[in-house]
Amino acid sequence: MNVWAFLTSAVITAISTGAALAQGQGPWSGSYVGLSGGIASVDNKITQVEGTEFEKPSYSNTGRGFFGGIFFGHNIQWGSVVAGGEADFSLASVRKKSFEKADPDDGMSSRLDAFSTVRGRLGYAASSSLLIYATGGLALGQFNQIAGDTDLSPSGNKKWDKVDTSGMRDHWKVGWAAGGGVEMMMLGNWTVRGEYLHADFGTALSGNDYNLKDKYSNSGHFGRVAVGYKF
Repeated sequence: MNVWAFLTSAVITAISTGAALAQGQGPWSGSYVGLSGGIASVDNKITQVEGTEFEKPSYSNTGRGFFGGIFFGHNIQWGSVVAGGEADFSLASVRKKSFEKADPDDGMSSRLDAFSTVRGRLGYAASSSLLIYATGGLALGQFNQIAGDTDLSPSGNKKWDKVDTSGMRDHWKVGWAAGGGVEMMMLGNWTVRGEYLHADFGTALSGNDYNLKDKYSNSGHFGRVAVGYKF
């Protein structure tokens, strides 16, 4: 969570500085906070760099699930143009465990437990109550992943073989996110929005003490709805 705290502090500083230098006029100008939730689909891929725990050089699966969290930001409006910055943090339950058809002992387990973005926003105010915007910036995801061979335990359940597996636990990966949305102002300063984000969390290497090394790649699609309050 130290990464999240650092990024949050940086965004607050940038927003405060921008607001002090140029405070725009219009109903969309000002700071806001809110809650959001939605569904996600995350593509996970492992590519063998060293070792032969899989029958083929790469293996992939797609996890689907839900997420929910908080967001905050600041807008400045000039005429119909609205620009600002936003940060969010969500807990997630997006997971998938799968095994190869050719060799049912070989498998991959992927889990996204949390993610955060720090993004800029640029929008068009179609009216005093309707904003259409594009957004993009930094993305962070907390992943738990393991891949390789499994053995049967005495109880008959599959367990990961430590010699022929690699993985990452509670690993924060850094990448980028981009997307867009539509936001409406209603009931005074309350807003509602629908938003889509594509996030690419990049790649990371993982191995073990038995000359095994793999490259993990993760990217995802996030659709969410949100309710916010503008100060």
